[in-house]
Amino acid sequence: MPRLARNVVIQYPRNAPAGFPVSIARLDGHGAPIHSPRPHSHGFFALMFAIDGTGTMRVGRNELPVRAGSIVITAPGEVHDTANMAGVSRWGLDFTPDAFGAEAAGWMFPRPSRPEWVALLRRSWDVPSVIDVPEAQRPEWQRRLATIERELSRRELGYREIVRGEVKAILVGVGRLLAPRSVHEPVSPLLGEVFDAIEARFSDAISLTDIARAVGRSAAHLTTVVREQTGMTVQQWIIERRMAEARQRLMASDENVEIVAERVGYRDATLFIRHFKRAHGVTPRRWRNAT
Repeated sequence: MPRLARNVVIQYPRNAPAGFPVSIARLDGHGAPIHSPRPHSHGFFALMFAIDGTGTMRVGRNELPVRAGSIVITAPGEVHDTANMAGVSRWGLDFTPDAFGAEAAGWMFPRPSRPEWVALLRRSWDVPSVIDVPEAQRPEWQRRLATIERELSRRELGYREIVRGEVKAILVGVGRLLAPRSVHEPVSPLLGEVFDAIEARFSDAISLTDIARAVGRSAAHLTTVVREQTGMTVQQWIIERRMAEARQRLMASDENVEIVAERVGYRDATLFIRHFKRAHGVTPRRWRNAT
């Protein structure tokens, strides 16, 4: 098995319009994989929906069976390998939450109270990594994905709004498939408080202790709840929010890297560059030039 540390990191959704990181591709069981023929990870969410055929997809160290109607969502940084998917016709939908912009509050950063985030916080349910769409629902899923493909291709008036709506509908659909489990294990309201506190103060020099104080809990309790329900620590979520803001600034402004670092909460630009490269596989300057 290849060492995970040596995997390729794909830094941005493939063929996404400038400033709107949502992309889609369809493979008919032939040709090269969408992202890489090697084990790799992304700096974005990726949703795979299988149309027909059978194969296996490795996610982390797990080999997952894939067949018609299967959905696999990989989160940023999650290592996976599609080398054994050559016989599977499928859609691949890629996006970052900041594709939905400041005008769509709750997308720039997770809001567990919003139904579309159930799918993206799936680790909180401890569910299997493969989600199966009932056969009767599959034509509607294909229609939505085909609409996204058409709108991204034509880029006509209002295409971003249509794409956003379809992506949200798809994620809510995934959440509904997970709903029987979520009824018994609801997301803790504390997560919303934590994310609100991070949102309000991510550009300051904050730590786990600061967030714990803001929500009136001990740092130990907060660490346990957040890690159990999201699979990430509070500090990792602080960094993730800063990275989302950094991507926006690098793409939409000509601020130099040191200014971007300061405005997203880093007093040390070297630390910012190190965190950004760890998350995206390249430095902020190279990321900006590539997009």
